[in-house]
Amino acid sequence: MQIVRENPTVRDNPAGSWSEPHVTTLLETLPIGVVVLDADGSIVDANPRAETVLGLTRSEITTRVYDDPTWEILDADGDPIPATELPFARVTATGEAIFEYEHGIRWPDRSERWLSINAAPLNSGDENIDRVVAIITDLTDRRAHLEAIERQNEQLAAFASIVSHDLRNPLSVASGHLELLNEECRSEHVEPIDRALRRMEALISDLLSLARSGASIGELEAVDLTTLVTTCWSVVSTLDATLEIQTNRSVHADRTRLEQLVENLLRNAIEHGGNDVSVVIEELPDGFAIADDGPGIPEQQRETLFDLRDPTDEDDVRFGLRIVKQIADAHGWDVRVTDSDHGGARFELTGVTFGATQ
Repeated sequence: MQIVRENPTVRDNPAGSWSEPHVTTLLETLPIGVVVLDADGSIVDANPRAETVLGLTRSEITTRVYDDPTWEILDADGDPIPATELPFARVTATGEAIFEYEHGIRWPDRSERWLSINAAPLNSGDENIDRVVAIITDLTDRRAHLEAIERQNEQLAAFASIVSHDLRNPLSVASGHLELLNEECRSEHVEPIDRALRRMEALISDLLSLARSGASIGELEAVDLTTLVTTCWSVVSTLDATLEIQTNRSVHADRTRLEQLVENLLRNAIEHGGNDVSVVIEELPDGFAIADDGPGIPEQQRETLFDLRDPTDEDDVRFGLRIVKQIADAHGWDVRVTDSDHGGARFELTGVTFGATQ
């Protein structure tokens, strides 16, 4: 767009289209659509990519105006956009460029395309706008993909809610009867049953978190790591486990989702390191790490550690670690596992943006 504006042939000869050879070659081969409109909003030229994006030949495009009645211009909710709000009208009214203006086009056959428009004025040396050049990017496939993911997530969340309800009812009954049984008789079999029921409850909670939250995050804020980790530790720790926090930093994160991430890593340390595990929160140059002195994780298992299921053990469902990866990805962070200084597991979160030191 800037090349077109700066080119003297276009500036000095506003009545023509892109006749200068180098500019013509550039525009003809660009992978994005380019159209030129005159001062009254008529489209006077278009490159080949614009033909593909709009589904029209160049001659068909150049018989139209920017608010042509043969297409409906729609906002994100599918409602018509007034002509005065469209990029061409806003550029000619203000004399300023407009960027990443998204709208849809609905054709007479009810098919739709979704576009992102960058538009800027072309002047011939005075204050009058002789031309407006518009850069068109096709968002149709991306929008369809996002809508498909949204539908899939909605269906998954609905399925998870139904499953959790249908599982939690009999689970609650089983837990209640187990408590009564434990009052009536002491048996070495009660504890394993209770442990299995609590594991089922944890799996259901993780399933719901995975399905409902997905890969989305909310508003980012400065979150004090010490306060957040201490809160999470009070929820998941045992009497004999110990925690050491070696950072006083805050990080920019979605507080609720960061709590999920930290709780899952702390719970993972206790589950695999035992009730007397020692956990350390370490500061990294661009993030933080959660390390323990448990048995660690063999190097050959680390590539698939964040998969939903252990490929070598179908009974090992990893909702918790999958959620950790999902939350890290949503924040744009990297997560990897290494050995801690004491031979246990060390989960490193990097690419984190810090707030001010406390």
